Parts: sequence; structure tokens; C-alpha cells
Amino acid sequence: MSVCSNTVFWNVLLFITIIPSVTLGLEDGWLVNISNNIYGLSWKQAQKYLDKNSIDFKELEKHFCGQMDDTFHKEHGALNMVKERYIKCFIQEFRQSNRHVEAPVSFTYSLAFNGSELVPKKVIDALIIQNRDTFVIDTVVWMLIGDLLINRYNISFDRANMSDYRDEITPPSVQAFHFDVSIAKFLRPIESPKDQLQIEKQLCATLRNFFLEYKGCKIKSISQNNATGTGNMSFIVILKRNVDVTFNDSLLMTAGLQELFPRGVVNNRNVLIIGPLFIYADSLSVKIDELNSNVPVDTTIVEVCANETAQFLPDPNNSTMFIFCSQNNAFKFICSVNMIFDPSEELCTNVV
Repeated sequence: MSVCSNTVFWNVLLFITIIPSVTLGLEDGWLVNISNNIYGLSWKQAQKYLDKNSIDFKELEKHFCGQMDDTFHKEHGALNMVKERYIKCFIQEFRQSNRHVEAPVSFTYSLAFNGSELVPKKVIDALIIQNRDTFVIDTVVWMLIGDLLINRYNISFDRANMSDYRDEITPPSVQAFHFDVSIAKFLRPIESPKDQLQIEKQLCATLRNFFLEYKGCKIKSISQNNATGTGNMSFIVILKRNVDVTFNDSLLMTAGLQELFPRGVVNNRNVLIIGPLFIYADSLSVKIDELNSNVPVDTTIVEVCANETAQFLPDPNNSTMFIFCSQNNAFKFICSVNMIFDPSEELCTNVV
């Protein structure tokens, strides 16, 4: 038996059968059902996964689908088209199989997407394969996802009512972090709005790599003293609230930034080097807002966001809501109780 690492999977995918099926009803989305052989798992070992309510099944599904969630929720450039459509992953069933001597067990998992248009198979293929470890064993390509080494043999597409799947999902809450900092040094002077936009682009790219739950960021205001090269800046970072790792304290966030970003010394003061900025460490001030997301965004707002840089917009119909535009995407948020959105401050403030 020969085993070798391989990142090429396309030749195997050419042999996969596609069976789109359409039924009538209240279907507002698609289920993508993917069947796979499992390498090295015996039918005896698979018995513990037959009960969907068992701890073993739930743990395996959590690990496997957790990787799928990460795959479809991340930014992927042009492939980002499915990010906002993706709802969830779940495992349908395990069963005996005689398709491969080393894989007596197969299983089917499903991916739920909203929207009337069929999700392109080539996009799903590209996203699932991206950054996966694949292995060739006796000329057969196997891919490692979660704890399972799998080889796909079938994919089908079914229309479905997405409310059957959304009800099982707890909408993620979102945290908005408002930073006020003093700048010790700019790498380049700010002479035009284009310069500010470039600084914002570099800053946000750095923060995106730092925060796993990054949703977007925006510079609210920035000023520079041309004589000294110093200045002040306010910016906002939006993060999806992670139940395992939550920055629920401004001191914790400040300590995290000071611990993980490079440091230096300017004018005998400690600085943090974040993207293109040298920020005085002792000037870092953070205010945290807890927000609720997953609120539908109307089409006109999406169109506005598609033509604008990162910005906050008031909801035209509800003062307790606002829209954050980032990377051509629109996210609608709800202010905390007894708060309304103030466009001039670009944050939620207490009701007077």
C-alpha cells in the first residue's frame, strides 16, 4: 500500500454524480447532500454513531461540522458569494458500505444554504478542498475533515425550507469595540482622504489576521500634527461573539493587544505597532458595546454598501438599529436595550 500527500483532488471530483432535484412547496433554499466513504472505520466502531442523540455522535458532528462552519464563514475573495448564504452543516446518517475494502462504513452530511439559486458545485468543491490535507492510498484520494478520512462518491442538491434549519441556530451576538488612541508615529503623512483610506485598509487587514471572529472595522476620525508627526485616532472593530473566547472586559482587550502585537519605544514611551501605526501603549482606551446581529438587511441597504467603503448607516425605519458596511457586505445590528443609534457618533447611545 502506498501513501503520499496530495493537494490535487479535481480529477476524482470529475467522476462524482450530480443529481439536482426540485420539489414544489415553501422551499427557500438548498440542501447539498454529500456522501462519503470513511477510511479505516469498521462497522463495529461505527455502532456508537448510529444514535443521533448519543454523546459520541454529537461530538463527532460538532468537530466535523465545526470545520465546515469555519470553511464557509471565512473570507475567500470571489468565493465569498456563499458566505452569507451558508446556514449550517449536519450529519444525516452512517451506514455499511462495500464500495472500498478499507472503508466498510459510509456517511452522508448536508450543507444548508438559503436563496433560490443553486449553489455552484465548483464553488463548494473549491471551498471544501482549500487548505485540506489529502492523501493518496492505493491510487484513491482521501481528505481529512474533522476526525474522518473520507472519499466522496456522490453529491445531490434538494430544495428545502430553511426555517426547518434556522430554528436550530442561535443567532450570534456581536461586540463593537471603540478604540481611542494617541499615535506616536505615522509611516506616511495624511494629506488626503485617500491617505486615510489606505491607513484604514492596512489597519483593518492587520486586525483581521489578529481576530478569528473579525467582522469588520472602520476609522471614525484621525488627526495628525505635521510638525511632530504625532496624532490621535478613533476606530471601531466589530467581532462576532465567541462563546469560548469573549473579550467582555476592556482591560482584557487592552492586555491582549499589548501582549500579541509587536512593541517598540518612541520618545521614551512604549508603543504598539499595529499595521501602519505606532500607538502609545498607555493611551489605549477601549469601550465595548454588546449588539445583536443576524437581522435581515433590505436590498436598498445592500446596494448602498456595495458602492461604499466601511461605514455605519442608520436604519431608515428603526432608530434602535444600524447597518455596518464592510467589504461590500451589509450587517444589520440592534442596539442594546434603552439605546438608539446616533449617526453623528456612529455608535449606540442612551435614550435621553
